[in-house]
Amino acid sequence: MCSLIGQFHTCCTSESLSGKTFASQPVIPASTLRRSKQLAAANLLHEYMPTRGSMEFLLDDDDLTIPPESMRVISKPCPRVFDLEVGRTHEALMVTAQQGVHL
Repeated sequence: MCSLIGQFHTCCTSESLSGKTFASQPVIPASTLRRSKQLAAANLLHEYMPTRGSMEFLLDDDDLTIPPESMRVISKPCPRVFDLEVGRTHEALMVTAQQGVHL
């Protein structure tokens, strides 16, 4: 037990000493860009626009804080295909656009 505590202390010390800089601008990961392009090509992405007659429009006061260059997007579920070799389903997208989910 004491050796585990010692290893944990060593690990935490080395991690706290490694200088990691904070990003000043948001960075979109390449995997997210690939996935969004594939979902858009499959017509699974849609702009979210609440209608004026709905409760969502009346209760959604976050619209004032959204920058003009951004938009809200809704993603429909991607179709899934059963893979006989693996014995499970996976998304019907290119492998580079799939996300690691365990369903």
